[in-house]
Amino acid sequence: MHFLISSDLLVDNNEIKLGDFVKRFFEERIFVEFTDLEKAQSWIDGLAQKHKDEWSRLLQHSVRLKAQHNMKKLYLAANKIRVLPDLPQSKWTPVAELNLDDALMVLDHSIMVGLENSRNDLAFLLSVLPKKSRDRLLDLLDRGRLQFIGGGGNGELKVQILSRLRNKSFPLLSWIMFDNDAQYPGHSPRATADLINACESNNLTYHCLQRRCVENYISLAIYQLAYPGVVGQKVDSIFGLSSEQLMYFNFKSGFGNSQESAHAVYDGLTAQQKKDLSRGFGDKLASDVYDNDDIREQIHEIFSATGVMVEFGNKLNHLEQLLGRPV
Repeated sequence: MHFLISSDLLVDNNEIKLGDFVKRFFEERIFVEFTDLEKAQSWIDGLAQKHKDEWSRLLQHSVRLKAQHNMKKLYLAANKIRVLPDLPQSKWTPVAELNLDDALMVLDHSIMVGLENSRNDLAFLLSVLPKKSRDRLLDLLDRGRLQFIGGGGNGELKVQILSRLRNKSFPLLSWIMFDNDAQYPGHSPRATADLINACESNNLTYHCLQRRCVENYISLAIYQLAYPGVVGQKVDSIFGLSSEQLMYFNFKSGFGNSQESAHAVYDGLTAQQKKDLSRGFGDKLASDVYDNDDIREQIHEIFSATGVMVEFGNKLNHLEQLLGRPV
C-alpha cells in the first residue's frame, strides 16, 4: 500500500507510533512518502542515532524508488492512503484519508482474502499469481499476516463478509474471489448475485470468475500436466467440447442425473455425446491439478499464454499491492 504521510505528523510525540511504518517499509510491505521532504529530513536529524539511521535509510530509499518509478501511477487508488494530522474522524471512502491511529490500525491488521474454498480456490489463485506474489502470499500466511474468510459457498462467504464490515479497515485490506456457478449462458444464481451485491454496496474489491468454477479453467494441456498419459473416452469427450461449453460444463459430476444437457448451449451434441458426458472427473480434480507445486509454474505460464489473467483486469494488481511493494 502507498502511505502519503503529512510531514506535520513528524513530532516527538509521534516517534514511537511512526516506528511501525519503518518496519513495514523494510519488509517491502508498503511504500512511504512524506508531503515535505525538507521537514522530514529536519525531524530525522533530531532523532537519537539508532532511529536516525533507520529513518534516514527509509527516506533515501523512498526518494530513490519515487525517482525510479512513478509510484503515484503505479499504485491503484484503492491502495493509496493519506495520513493527516488533526483529523478527528478518518474518511475511509472513496479515498482513504486517515488519522495516525487509524493508519496504524491498517498496518496492524491482517490482509483478508475471501474464498469459497480455502484449499482449491487458494491453489487456483496461487496458479494465477506470478511467482513473486505467490511466495509473498504464502509467507504472509505463514507469519499470520494474511487470513482467509469463507469456506462454505457463496452464501456463507457473503455472511462472513458482512460480519467483517464492523471493522472499518476491512474494505482497504480485503480481496474477494468466488465462482460464478452459472450452468449456462445468462444464468445468474441467486447466491452469486447476492454476493456481488454485498461486495459492490460495501465498496469491496472482488472478482467473480467468468467461468462456472475453478475446474473450468483446466484445459487439456493443464490436465495432461497433472495426469500424464491418462487418455480415454471421458477425456476426449470433455475436452472435445467447444470453448463456450467448457465455461459451463460440470467438470466434477458431468451431466449426471441433472437436466443440464438440455440447455441450448449443448444443442450441437448428439445423444451419444451427452451419454459420454454423463460422468465428470470427480471431486479431487481441482486439488490434483492446482494443489501441485511441481506443475504450478507451468500452469501459470499456460494461463498467461491463454489470457486467463486478462479477465481479472487490475484486480490482480490490487491483490499484489496488498501483498507487498510492486517494485
